[in-house]
Amino acid sequence: ETARLWAQVCADAPGERNSQLYKKLTQLMDMGVGKESALSALSCNSWDVSKATEHLFS
Repeated sequence: ETARLWAQVCADAPGERNSQLYKKLTQLMDMGVGKESALSALSCNSWDVSKATEHLFS
C-alpha cells in the first residue's frame, strides 16, 4: 500500500486510491506539512498520524 501511495502521490500512477491513507496524508498537509514530508513521516511511523506529527514538529 505504501509503495502504491508514493507512486500515486509523486508520479500520478493509476490505480485505486486507499482513502484511509489519503485522509491521513491530507491531515498533515492541512497542518502545513509538504506532501513529500508528510508522506515520509507517515511511512516511517506506521501510518500513525500522532507519531508522524510528533516526528515532524519535535
